[in-house]
Amino acid sequence: QERARSPIALPAACRSAPHRKANRPRDDSRIDQRLLAQILMRESDEMTQELVESAIEALRRRKMERRKRELNTNIAEAERKNDAGALTALLQEKLAIEKALRE
Repeated sequence: QERARSPIALPAACRSAPHRKANRPRDDSRIDQRLLAQILMRESDEMTQELVESAIEALRRRKMERRKRELNTNIAEAERKNDAGALTALLQEKLAIEKALRE
């Protein structure tokens, strides 16, 4: 007997994961791997393909949101430097990420 899973359960689990200190260097792939393992290990039920895919999707979204924050910083810097070429590229990447996050 398989139980339906809430589509918001894993993203909520990701949001409740411990956060690193702001001044500590990060290895995002190691953090993501650890977070994925924590999410999957919290489940007492049998691991399903749906659970794994949901966890991976939650991590993908976190990565895009993190990149969007980095882009905002880089966009502000490009504006201060009046670097039109960099600004155009950064804005295009930001728009692509925002579109992907809406999907």
